[in-house]
Amino acid sequence: MQFRVFSAMTIGIRPIQEDCIFDGIDLIQEDEFVSERTIAAETMLLAVCDGMGGHDKGDEASRFICGQLKSISHQYIADAEKLEKMLAGVQDAALEKLPENSGTTAAGLVVADRRVIAFNAGDSRAYKVTPEGLIYISHDHSLVQEMVDRSLISSSAAKDHPLKNLIEFGFGPIFGDEWDRHGIYMHEAPLDDGDIYLLCSDGLVDAMREVQIHDCLSASFGDGAPRLFEMVKRKHLTDNTSFIVVEINH
Repeated sequence: MQFRVFSAMTIGIRPIQEDCIFDGIDLIQEDEFVSERTIAAETMLLAVCDGMGGHDKGDEASRFICGQLKSISHQYIADAEKLEKMLAGVQDAALEKLPENSGTTAAGLVVADRRVIAFNAGDSRAYKVTPEGLIYISHDHSLVQEMVDRSLISSSAAKDHPLKNLIEFGFGPIFGDEWDRHGIYMHEAPLDDGDIYLLCSDGLVDAMREVQIHDCLSASFGDGAPRLFEMVKRKHLTDNTSFIVVEINH
């Protein structure tokens, strides 16, 4: 298979870059970064992690989890059950190695045997990009999403809710007790030739509406993903913002 991977990140107004990207080959954690590469491989793992601001060492937590994901990316991941066990091992390593009050969200994509598994913990997100629009294939672990799930508020009200950044689950010691209550969210689907997926930290969806993101990505891959990053940089970003766009061809 051939993977065209566009990765980008910017620090926004934050003093520290607490996002981290694994683009299938390298870990990236820089104030500003943009890259496009083509990778030939039979399997692929991509991830975006967003360290918890306001807690200890968010930058260290996101980099550590991305590093752990990189370490398992060379293994054959046949199904969601095996991936779930491997991600539990990533959390075990985080409990052992990271500072007590640290944590990170994460969104990732695993491709093998012409199947795709998207996964997330926290409010980093995964989408499938189609001609008709973005299909949201992850699920936020947040107080506001729980309110939506209970029909206490609408999805449209959640976008600008003042409590939208209260995260209930992720990787790292700060979420240690929550692993008994929550689980990694997974979405598994067959892979079609030319499928395009988007992974992003919450900074992207805070800065732009989904329809605006799709307007950028509806152009050809070579134009759409760079255009999205240019649009992001024009926004008054209040958070680190990172994303990966990948086009997959058999």
